[in-house]
Amino acid sequence: VDNGVLSYLYLFEQTCPDARNKPIQFLVGSAEGGQTPGGTTKGFVSGFHYKHFPSVIRDRFVIPYWVFTIENIAERYYAMVRFLANKKDLVALVSMTPQNLCTVAKFAIEHHKRLYQDLMTGDFTLKDTGIYKGKLPKFEADKKQAEEFHRCISETDIQGAVKSLFPSLKYFSTWMGGNMSYAINELFYYYGQKDIFELPSSASEGIFVIPNKLNTPGGIAAITSHFFEYIPEDQLSLATPDVLLVHELEVGKRYYLVITTSGGLYRYNIEDLYEVTGKWGNIPTLRFVSKVARQVSIANERINESDVVEVMDRLTDNFKTPPENFILIPSKAGYYDLVVDQMPN
Repeated sequence: VDNGVLSYLYLFEQTCPDARNKPIQFLVGSAEGGQTPGGTTKGFVSGFHYKHFPSVIRDRFVIPYWVFTIENIAERYYAMVRFLANKKDLVALVSMTPQNLCTVAKFAIEHHKRLYQDLMTGDFTLKDTGIYKGKLPKFEADKKQAEEFHRCISETDIQGAVKSLFPSLKYFSTWMGGNMSYAINELFYYYGQKDIFELPSSASEGIFVIPNKLNTPGGIAAITSHFFEYIPEDQLSLATPDVLLVHELEVGKRYYLVITTSGGLYRYNIEDLYEVTGKWGNIPTLRFVSKVARQVSIANERINESDVVEVMDRLTDNFKTPPENFILIPSKAGYYDLVVDQMPN
């Protein structure tokens, strides 16, 4: 586990002290993706890390790794729900995307009849077990939980049904920046309002920003992970742009990140745009804004996906339910068309 991960875990527990030594769950993808034609093992990095976390981290997880290898998506998510609902003191759910957290709740509601029966009896009915070939675990029956879940479902009380499954859930850790912020409304629709401690801004190349505040996108530049350089937003297309070090960044300005990693990746422009939001001591704090490819401009206004998401967040009250799908299209006439998949009130 590198310094970035350890720093994130430390700051998470410092910010959320009542989560210390309590069960949490990180939702990951399967590392069992087979091999490339050249014989290289492929799969999700998150699943690989999940398998190899040290026991001090792994022992706090609720779901065994084999669940994430189930190919059938309905069975995979049902298995997640079944393990999570059995752990009454689960305090936090962690996922790269808020959409993934929403999907857990959606499948609990969609499979409510099977889940109700399993909660009543302690059974675990599953059609697909992925790489797991042993006997499925038997849980302790909880008729009180089952009846409360059933009552909420019958009354179409979505938040009540989800709360009956995860009564101690208090925190989420997930990405909030870029286009992820729009999904936060849906997350609260299923789970109710909860605190969010953002996940580190990262990619397979490494960790770039480590969160340090509740309900706040971004965090501290992860200067102990790799070597960072930054290109000012308006100079990216220049042949010889200014390239700044982390101590040269200015609050309120935006920069593209260039990384040199401890693994030997040299001066790689990852095309991530960050805005400097302040300082943590002498270290800049940054929030992810957008990928460079997700930016459009008619008259050099540089509209990016986070701008569009912010507008849609503000328009939420104009819709019966927030649109799940929308797209902004620049036109040759010199304006933008905003298309949504439902009509406003």
